[in-house]
Amino acid sequence: RFNAYIDGGNSQLNNIQTITKIRDVSGMPTSIAVFGRGTNRTHTRVRVHGLAQNEEMGTFGFYRPLILPSDSIRTNALAEHAAARELSARSRGFDTYSLETDGLSFWDGDNLINYAPDTVALINSDTIGGNDGAYMIHRTTLYRDAGGGDRSNLVLIARGLWKL
Repeated sequence: RFNAYIDGGNSQLNNIQTITKIRDVSGMPTSIAVFGRGTNRTHTRVRVHGLAQNEEMGTFGFYRPLILPSDSIRTNALAEHAAARELSARSRGFDTYSLETDGLSFWDGDNLINYAPDTVALINSDTIGGNDGAYMIHRTTLYRDAGGGDRSNLVLIARGLWKL
């Protein structure tokens, strides 16, 4: 759980030094189609394809389809999964936080727990409008300097944007 409060009554709960909300739609397509070639039971070549839609981009009025040919895709199921993964990778900047914390881990009341990628965290902040929900820690950068001590820079991605 990450807390960033300006309010004097809750500011003692802070464990974030800086927090930045990122909403970048510059690289997001409205849909991704993956095309490949496979073989059927008679070993004749057939076209395979998969499609992943991004409904939120349509609400902004954009139309940006993306077509990806791939020789390694052999079935429709593989094409569908490849399209979903590609859409997830290109949508990561849509609802993301970048935050800096003091230290290389957090205290849960009993133990120090290191920040790690692929774990889920909750973000609470009065500067962003309260509880913003569950985010996956996508990237961690841990560093130390002589003046500021240990610090962590974390990039968190919103639920629903990560698809494996």
